[in-house]
Amino acid sequence: SVSNSNSGSLYSEVMNESLQETISYNGGSPEQYYERMSKELINRHGKLVQVDFSSAYPDYEIYFAYEDERRIYSGSPTGNYDIHSMTLGYLGEGSRYAKHFLASAGFDISDEQINSIKPGDSLRLENEIVVIQKKKDKVNEKELGSIKFSHEENKEIYGFPATYRYYVAPDLDSAMLFLNRQEITTQHYYVVVETPEGNVSKDRMGIY
Repeated sequence: SVSNSNSGSLYSEVMNESLQETISYNGGSPEQYYERMSKELINRHGKLVQVDFSSAYPDYEIYFAYEDERRIYSGSPTGNYDIHSMTLGYLGEGSRYAKHFLASAGFDISDEQINSIKPGDSLRLENEIVVIQKKKDKVNEKELGSIKFSHEENKEIYGFPATYRYYVAPDLDSAMLFLNRQEITTQHYYVVVETPEGNVSKDRMGIY
């Protein structure tokens, strides 16, 4: 387990790291500022490949994943124009900034799509079109066989929201086959399979 003080310290560290990574606002149109920020991040880290929307009000946590595997975090608004002022999941000022930020990265998303996004959903490009991957669809449940879905839990890990999706398998071999079919690319998304021989899990870093 992680103490509240350690969780708070890590959260502040990640917030500050994102501020240091991104350009500062120095006047002018906020929308143009977010377009410049987006282009600067692409210059450093390559294409934007995925956007993970982790939580809604009050934090509106978003992870922007780039081609070089760098993930830029956007969290609780600071009251300033910065990386933490963007939101998804409803139409408003923060969503307008996110729309400009994303458009500059090739993610042309409509107001209707922004409004439809729920915590746990992700955005990807398929044939240059923005696709919203819903949280429930992130596990490949084709050919489940002896694997059974158990339940899903929303928890916190190091102070950040996380999704744990639990399954039950009759043995370790069938659990490993199931996990090897999964492609987990979302931040803080875990697939856990319970077996008589112990639990085995997979996240974006691999099986453990």
